Amino acid sequence: KKIYDMDEKDVLLQFASIAFDQSVWDIFTILSIGGTLCVLPPECGGNIGLAENYIIKNSVSIAAFTPAYLRELHPERLLSMRAVESGGDKVERDVVQNWKKFCRVFYLWTY
Repeated sequence: KKIYDMDEKDVLLQFASIAFDQSVWDIFTILSIGGTLCVLPPECGGNIGLAENYIIKNSVSIAAFTPAYLRELHPERLLSMRAVESGGDKVERDVVQNWKKFCRVFYLWTY
């Protein structure tokens, strides 16, 4: 909560499947502080345009994406986003630099 500076006004997008450990963080962190959880509809997962429209429509402010998905999104469209997290695989430096123009980026990659 403190690292991401989250509060009850935040809207967190649950991108990860419930089968992944990331979903536990998504669900319980935001709900424990009284924020809003948005679950990405399945039809948006494979369609960047639909996903971006969903993020915009729901004023999502925080989300965690896989590096591959992060690369496809257009941060200049997602102005409600104030923090994005990615990890589990290598993210290209130019992708991180582009996102940093619009919001805070948390990159978690372990060897």
